[in-house]
Amino acid sequence: MHKGIVARPYNVDISNIGLLKELDFVFICIDKRNIKELIIPELLDSCTPLVDLGMGVELFDDRFIDTIRVITGTKNKNSHLSKQVSFEDGE
Repeated sequence: MHKGIVARPYNVDISNIGLLKELDFVFICIDKRNIKELIIPELLDSCTPLVDLGMGVELFDDRFIDTIRVITGTKNKNSHLSKQVSFEDGE
């Protein structure tokens, strides 16, 4: 199941964004959300399916509340991404 997964030793930026077109599937799990504005359109343009993963933690009544978010986008189903994926950097 985990065969063929390759970690890359660099961060995605404007200089290497084109390398994403070579991939079959992309998991996005990054803390700099604004880079998703660069990555997600590139993946959708090349019809590369993606999963965006994230975690949120809030303090409420002296307790931590956490959420795990998993959002999938494909060539045929991606209109929900702009509503459910945050592109703003948090604190």
